Amino acid sequence: MAEQKASDDIKNNDENCANFTGIWELKTNENLDEFMKSQGIGYMKRKMASMASITLTIQHKNGFLNVKSKLPIGGEREDELPLDGTEKQITNPMGEEVIFAASWKDDNKQVLIVKTNNLTRKKKVTTERFMPDKDTLKDKMTNTDGVTMTRTFKRKAQ
Repeated sequence: MAEQKASDDIKNNDENCANFTGIWELKTNENLDEFMKSQGIGYMKRKMASMASITLTIQHKNGFLNVKSKLPIGGEREDELPLDGTEKQITNPMGEEVIFAASWKDDNKQVLIVKTNNLTRKKKVTTERFMPDKDTLKDKMTNTDGVTMTRTFKRKAQ
């Protein structure tokens, strides 16, 4: 049944695109401390983030990602990302104003590009979200200083 639901979500969006639908648990954060430091985030918040467990529940349907996040800072939140490059402004879990826009990297629709502009910190980040296999989700985040962090999530459920 879950496989059919994921299949229906792909059909409702685009038959050939990556389908991010599922429940994802953070397994690794590569270069987290250096990345957060370059973003102007203080020592205590960086240390808390390094011990954090993050769970994403993603529903990918009809050109949108609905993302429910369970975070150590800010608790639970839900955001809807249009995948057509439309800019949207939100307040992040730290209370900062952020503008983001998401679109496919190319016509293959296997890599989602999410550009964020933190208006409070005056920092920009480009995230490439992709699935190297059906049970792994990766976010490769690069800021304007050229510092990159890669988060790897494993599928908990469909």
